[in-house]
Amino acid sequence: MTEPVLDATPTKVSAADVKEEILTQKISKKCCKCAFLAGVFRGAGSFYLSHDGYGVRISHHDDALISKSAVILHSLTRFEAEVTLRISSREVGAKNIYEFQIPSGDVYDRLTDMHVLPPFGDVAALPSPALLANECCKISFIKGLFVACGTISVPFDEKAKSSGGYYMDLTLSNESVAAFVCDLLNSLGANAKIRKRMRAYSVYMKEAEAISDMVCRLGAMNAVCAIQNIVVFRAVKNDSNRYTNCESANISKTVNAAIRQTEAIKKIIRAGLMDTLDADTREVAEARMENPSATLSQLSEIIPSHPGRGAINFRLKKLVATGDAIEDNHGKSE
Repeated sequence: MTEPVLDATPTKVSAADVKEEILTQKISKKCCKCAFLAGVFRGAGSFYLSHDGYGVRISHHDDALISKSAVILHSLTRFEAEVTLRISSREVGAKNIYEFQIPSGDVYDRLTDMHVLPPFGDVAALPSPALLANECCKISFIKGLFVACGTISVPFDEKAKSSGGYYMDLTLSNESVAAFVCDLLNSLGANAKIRKRMRAYSVYMKEAEAISDMVCRLGAMNAVCAIQNIVVFRAVKNDSNRYTNCESANISKTVNAAIRQTEAIKKIIRAGLMDTLDADTREVAEARMENPSATLSQLSEIIPSHPGRGAINFRLKKLVATGDAIEDNHGKSE
């Protein structure tokens, strides 16, 4: 049995890596732009109401996401969104938050007609079937969701004690929207599930293959390659660990058996019973005493008659049984 050899350590995969790949992709079709922006709204959007009116606010710490969303918005409506920066103190440590607003009026109504935005205040409104009629639009919607509210965890541990720990998650604030997204992912073979976290709902996947397939659908091919490398690396590492453990167990078993055999032979010698053994068994006993750490195969090579491993093992068991039957009152010899 040859121990597996790992030639290289794979690179880490983070949510930021996947999002960067998605955000650098060009979206050409209008339907996909609408779906992407609708996904961003569900993941990073909120309604606002002030003395100046009402509308939708898109907020995120990733300036690349906000910039891309603003560009898509302009291509759809010719509306020049004003991106602003504020410092959030709601989290541990100050954090930059980039945002822009889509106020009520013609632009908002047009986006509603295009199924990008729901009617004002309807937080439970689901994406229109017309928005996701095509496969490409479904993927674009998920892309917008993931860059807005997605995370991914791919375990990077050279010890790799298990094959688990893979995780992909979309965190949404509304239960009905989360259920819709879960069904959408499952229609693409994701095996997604939902669980409630505080006041939010997590749509998640925990299977490496499903996560890799979904990241592939999102077009983040560098991340896909890195995930597959980690999956293979951990599988080979697990096999290597099992091999090592098996070898250690076999060595321990062999050593313990050899110790018991030599102790039994010593008792036979002290009792003066060596001459009562048949020639073949005596030959094995002498070979074992002269080579206390030898394996059965090595003993077979050492003994002049070259008996098989099975024959040697049988005679050693016979020696152990004989030694166990002796009342040893002489103490151990030096």
